[in-house]
Amino acid sequence: MPSQRIDPQQIAYLRPNEQRDLLNVLDKYAECFCDDPGLCTLVQHEINLLPGFIPKRLKAYRVPERLKPQVSKEIQQLL
Repeated sequence: MPSQRIDPQQIAYLRPNEQRDLLNVLDKYAECFCDDPGLCTLVQHEINLLPGFIPKRLKAYRVPERLKPQVSKEIQQLL
């Protein structure tokens, strides 16, 4: 069941009744949850911007050395 894969420390910020409710929803709708990301083609999403909106161009930022192995691993999984 999905609720059994949740580490209690991850939801410790919730009140006990909220934790119970969350875990019940996860179990009730278990078929909706999966560990592998997927592609949803049921709905086309759109973000409407204000007229004249120009996105800010931000400089790339360095990944801290201690996080580089995890970032590399996740990039490889995505590729």
